Amino acid sequence: MRLGQHMPMSIRRKISRTKIRNYATGKKKKLFGPDNPAYGRTCNKPYVGYSKELGHGYRSKWELAYCTMLKCMGIEYVYEPDRFDVGDGLTYTPDVYIIPSDSYIEVKGYMDDKARIRIGNFMKMYPEKQLGLVQRKEMAIVKEFLNVIGDKIKFRV
Repeated sequence: MRLGQHMPMSIRRKISRTKIRNYATGKKKKLFGPDNPAYGRTCNKPYVGYSKELGHGYRSKWELAYCTMLKCMGIEYVYEPDRFDVGDGLTYTPDVYIIPSDSYIEVKGYMDDKARIRIGNFMKMYPEKQLGLVQRKEMAIVKEFLNVIGDKIKFRV
C-alpha cells in the first residue's frame, strides 16, 4: 500500500472485524484518560478553514462569525488557548478566551451529551473561571451585527 492509495474495502472489513473481536475478547482495551495517547493533545477535529483577517483557524462558521464580531468591536481574544482536565479521562478546550473580562466563551450549535458533561464538569471543577455559552439565540444577534456592518459570512442560525 503506497501513500495516497485507497485501502480496498475487503481489507477495511477485515481490519474492522479484527478490532471488534479483539475488544470483545479483552485482548485490547479502549484507552481512556491519561492512558490514551491522544490525551491532552490538541483537538483532533480539523479546522474547517483559516481566516487571514483573524489570524487563526476555526472549527465552525459560528466560531468564525463570533470571532469576527469580537475583532470588529475591538475586543482582544485568543482562540482555543487553554485545555482543562475535567475528570473521567476527558479534557475540555473552550473556544475563545476574552482577555479584558478574563472569561471563556463556548460557541455551541448543537449540545450533545458529551459536550454537556464536559461543560458541566468544567464549571464544577473550575468555579473561579467564567464561562459563557453562545447558542442559537445569541448567534442570531451576532448575525444581525455582521449584517449591519456589511460582513459577508454566510451561516444559518
